[in-house]
Amino acid sequence: MLTFLAKQRPARSWNPSFAISLAAKIKLSLSLGPTAIMEQPLINSLWLLFCSLLVMLQQAGFLCLESGLTRHKNAINVAIKNIADFFLVILVYACFGHAFIYSVQSNGWFGAGELFGLPQFTTLFDSSFFIYQSLFCATAVTLISGAVAERMHFLAYLVLSLIVAIIVYPLYAHWAWNPRGWLAQLGFFDFAGAAVVHALGGSCALAAALVIGPRRGVFDRQQGYRPPSPSNLPLATLGAMFLLIGWIGFNGGSSGTLETVSGQIIINTLLAASIGITTPLLLDLIQRRPCNTLSMINGLIASLASVTACTNLIDANAAVLFALAGVFTMFIIHRLLIQLRIDDPVSAISTHLGGGSAGILMSATTAEVALGSQVIGLLTCLGWSFLSCFSLLSLINRFFPLRVSAEAEHLGLNITEHNAKSDLTLLLTAVHEQSTGDTPLAPLTVAPNSDVGTIAQAYNRLLARLRNEQQALKTQHDKVIEVTRTKDTFLTLLSHQVQAPIHSLARAVDKLIAVTPDDEQYREYQQAKTKLINLSVQLLDAREITNKNFTSNQQLFTCSALMAECSEQFQQRAEAKGLSWYSEIAATAGGYFLGDRGNIMRVLAILLDNAIRHTHTGSIHLLASLSSPENRDHCQLTFYVTDTGCGLPVEHQNAIFDWVYNNSQSTQGGLKMGLFAAKSLVDAAGGQLHFTPNPTIPHDSDDDLSRHDCGCQFHFNYPIKPCSKPRAARPPTPTALSMAHCLVADDMPVNQQLITDLLREHHIRYTVCSNGQQAVELINRHHFDLILMDSQMPVVNGLEAIRTIRCHYSKEQLPIITICSNSNQQQTDEHWLAGSNLILSRPLEGSCFINTIRGILQLT
Repeated sequence: MLTFLAKQRPARSWNPSFAISLAAKIKLSLSLGPTAIMEQPLINSLWLLFCSLLVMLQQAGFLCLESGLTRHKNAINVAIKNIADFFLVILVYACFGHAFIYSVQSNGWFGAGELFGLPQFTTLFDSSFFIYQSLFCATAVTLISGAVAERMHFLAYLVLSLIVAIIVYPLYAHWAWNPRGWLAQLGFFDFAGAAVVHALGGSCALAAALVIGPRRGVFDRQQGYRPPSPSNLPLATLGAMFLLIGWIGFNGGSSGTLETVSGQIIINTLLAASIGITTPLLLDLIQRRPCNTLSMINGLIASLASVTACTNLIDANAAVLFALAGVFTMFIIHRLLIQLRIDDPVSAISTHLGGGSAGILMSATTAEVALGSQVIGLLTCLGWSFLSCFSLLSLINRFFPLRVSAEAEHLGLNITEHNAKSDLTLLLTAVHEQSTGDTPLAPLTVAPNSDVGTIAQAYNRLLARLRNEQQALKTQHDKVIEVTRTKDTFLTLLSHQVQAPIHSLARAVDKLIAVTPDDEQYREYQQAKTKLINLSVQLLDAREITNKNFTSNQQLFTCSALMAECSEQFQQRAEAKGLSWYSEIAATAGGYFLGDRGNIMRVLAILLDNAIRHTHTGSIHLLASLSSPENRDHCQLTFYVTDTGCGLPVEHQNAIFDWVYNNSQSTQGGLKMGLFAAKSLVDAAGGQLHFTPNPTIPHDSDDDLSRHDCGCQFHFNYPIKPCSKPRAARPPTPTALSMAHCLVADDMPVNQQLITDLLREHHIRYTVCSNGQQAVELINRHHFDLILMDSQMPVVNGLEAIRTIRCHYSKEQLPIITICSNSNQQQTDEHWLAGSNLILSRPLEGSCFINTIRGILQLT
C-alpha cells in the first residue's frame, strides 16, 4: 500500500499520506484501499479537525489543573510552561517528529530519508491528520510539567521538553505506531496512546522528579509527608473537566475516519470517567472520611489513561474493569512515591504512568492482543523513556543546575523566573521581609477594594496595635530597668556599708574565742556570729538570685575536705540538739575535682541548716557520691541531705522551691527563702536539686528512719571534672612575709582595721590609704610587693585604680588582690580584665587570707 501511495503522489520532501494506511492498520484494524485513501470524504477531515480541537482543550485542562493544584506564588510559572511547551513541541514535531515517526523508509528501529523541513500538505485530510498527531506529542510533553512544578528553572523545563519531543517520543512512537516498527511487527497494540503518550510521559516525569528532588519542606522527618495546600481547587476541577472533554477527541479521533468510529468508544470513555470519579468517593464514604477532591480528580485521569489502551476493542463491562485497574494502580504508585520521598505536586506520575501501564496490560484480556507483546512494549516504553531522560538530565544538571535556588523557591517562580507580580505576591513578599527583620515594620500599600487590599488593611491595623503595645512594653521595660538599677545600687552600697561592721564584730568574737575557747557563752557568740554572717550573705545574694547573675569560681578540691568542713560547721550544732550526725563519702568520690567549691558549700550550708533547724529527734545524714566517673566531661557530684524532721505537708510539696512560697511560709513546713537560693545556684551550674518526702536511709547506720513518721531528703547533682593530684607547692621561706610591704587601699576605717590586724599578727609591713588616687600616688613614690585594693572607694574607685597601675606594672611585677563586699560575675570579670591577680569576697577568714597572700608572694 505504501509503494502504491508513493507512485500516486507527486514528488516532495516527504509524503504523510501513508499515515492513513498506518491508522487503518494499527489503530483501526481496517483495510482501506488506495481509492479510499486517495479520495477521503470531507466529513473524515472535518472529524479529525473537530477531534483535534477537543484534544487542544486538554492543554487548557492541564494548565488549569496544574495551576490550581500548585501554590499561588507559582501559578503564573505553571501556566506559561503549559503554553510555551505546547507551541514549542508543535514546531519541533512539524520540523522533525511527524516525518520520523511515520517514515516509509524504516529498518524497524529508525526512520530514514529526508526527515527535516516544514511539511507541505496537498489534501485537507493529510493536514488534519498532522494536526491531530502533533497534539499527541504535545500532550506527552506537557503532562511532565506538573511533576516538576514549583522548583525547576523555566529554561531547564524547555530543554526537558525538547529532549522528549526530539528524542524520546518520536523514537518510541516510531517503534509502536509505524507499521514497520519492531514493536508493531511484534504485535504490540496501543489504540490511543496509553503507552506512547501517558506511560511514556509519566516515566519521563519520574526521571525528572528524581533528578531535581522534592520541594523543600514537603517531606519532614518528624511529621512525614506534608504537601502544600492547593491554591485553587475549583480551577483544578475545571481543568479535570476540560481533560475529560479532550479525551473524547483523544479516543474518538484515533479511529481515523468518522464512518469507522464506534459509539462504544465514546461510551467507554464516559463510563471509565464515571468509575474514576465514584471509586475514590465510595472508598472515602466507606471509611467515613471527608470526600477527597484530589483523589477524585486523580481517579478520573487514571481511569481515562487506562481505557485509552484499547477502548475500540472492549465493551462497557470491560471498560469498567479497565477503569478500576487504572484507579487502584494509581493509588499504589502514589503511596509508593511517598514512601520513596519522590515529590509529585499534581500526581502526574501516579495517574498517567499508573493508568497507562494498567491499560496496556489489561489489553491482553481481549482476543485480538497477546500478553507477551504488551509486556515487551510496556517495558520498552518505561525503560527507554526513563533511562534516556534520567541520563540526559543528570548530565545537564552537572553543568547547568536544573533546580532554582532555595531563596527563589521560597519567593515563588512567578517573580524569580518571570518577574510577574500580583497583589497577593506583593503582600506575601512584604510580610515575609518584615517577619525576617530585613525591613522595619511599616504599613503595607496595596490596591484597595480587593480581597488582598482588605487583608492588607487588617494587617496594617494589627501592625498599628502591635506598635502601640511595643511602645508601652518599652516604656514599662525602661521603668523596670531603672528600678533594678536603683535596687542594685542600693544593695551594693548596703553591702559596702553593712558588711564591714558585721565582719568587725565577727573578728572580735574570733579573738575572744581564741582566748577562752571552752567558754559556753563565747560559743553562743560564735553561733550568733555565724547566723549573722549567713543572714547578711543571704540578704545581699538576693541581687544575684533575682538577676540570675552568679559568680563561678573554679578551683581544685577534695570531697573529703569539703565534707570535713561541713561536719566542722554543723556537727556540733546537730549534736547540741541531741541529733545523731552521719557523714559518708562513696568510694567513687575520692580524689581531686575541679569545680565551684564555694557554691557547693553554699548549697550544702542551706540544706544542712534547714535540716538541723526543723529536726528535733533522730538524725542528720550527709552522703556524697560520684556519677559517671568513666566520663570525665560529664561527671557530677551528688550530695544527699536526709533528716528525720517534721517533714512537709503534701499540699506544699510542689511549691518548696518557689520564691513566693519560701517567703510566705515562714513556719508551715519549716522552710525559709534559702531553698530558692539553693535551687538557683544548682540550676545556674547545670545541675538539678530534688526533694523526696519520707526517704529511706542512703547507707547503713544505727538510726532507723522507719521509726519516724516524717522526714525529708534533698539531693542535688553538681557538674565537676576529675583531676589528678596537684604538685606539692614549695614551702614558703620564714622571711617571705616579714620582708613584704603591702599597700592597703580602703576607705572604711573598720575594714582597714580588720586587714591591718591580720597583717600585723604575721609581721607584714603595710601602708594605708583611703582611695584609688592616693594608691596610685603612693605606688609612684614607694616600692610595694602587694596591693590590697577595695573595689568601692571615693574619688577613684578600685577598678579605675587597677587600670591605671597596669599601664606601668604587669601582674608579675606588682600583684593586686581585689576585695569586694559582695561580688557578682560581671564585677569579677571587670576586675579580671582590668588586671587583678585575685578577687576575694568578704568576710575574710584569717588563716585563709594570710595563706592567699603567702601564695601570691611566693609565686612572684
